[in-house]
Amino acid sequence: QINNIKSTKRVEKISINNIVFEYENGNFIFDGASAIFTKNKINYIVGRSGVGKSTLINLILGKIAAKSGDILFDDTNIKVLIENGGIPQFISWVPQEPVLFRDTIRNNLILGLDISEDRLMSVCKECSILEDINNLPDGFDTMLGDFGDNLSVGQKHRLGLARALLQDSPIIIIDEGTAGLDYETEQLIKNNIQKFCKDKIAIIITHSKDFIADDSIVYEVKDKKIAERLGKKFACLRS
Repeated sequence: QINNIKSTKRVEKISINNIVFEYENGNFIFDGASAIFTKNKINYIVGRSGVGKSTLINLILGKIAAKSGDILFDDTNIKVLIENGGIPQFISWVPQEPVLFRDTIRNNLILGLDISEDRLMSVCKECSILEDINNLPDGFDTMLGDFGDNLSVGQKHRLGLARALLQDSPIIIIDEGTAGLDYETEQLIKNNIQKFCKDKIAIIITHSKDFIADDSIVYEVKDKKIAERLGKKFACLRS
């Protein structure tokens, strides 16, 4: 199973099966929660602050382990992937605060991969960051300060999104894709999101109902469960 996933570098679905998770202080976050995240669909995760959205992502990333239940990448248990060092190969992760290095913007984006100039430009344009980069004195060769402190929050998040897409992983997870963005930019990225995530499993945490794309799946984390809602019509997005 693990060899098949490694050879194809493709994952068709992630299955969350009846998971139970509690923190050491006894705080139960999930109690028999289930969900299926499929390829070629945008899977949004919504819910109030503190209900377990980030915990769910950390479970999928393998940073923490469920008390019981299973997380499957196709038919391969996440435990097998972790034992074989497989998780980083399959997931591009865009946290709320993308980690940027004291290096050029170009090197922060490509991370040593062989990426064509055309693809670099195309992805940056789709993430609404190309114009910002071109307006900098040295363009893609502009040096970033520690943690990208010479960029705005919105610019850092768009760079993190572009970098994740350039990695071409079969799974992309985005935490608060609209952080620091104005409405116009948010809508531009939303309108490109289907193109970003073609042939990928895309999981996006959001508090913005305006960011939910058509033909998407919305899961609400509530009452220690994960409940599927009605796509874009689901408007109860409260932080």
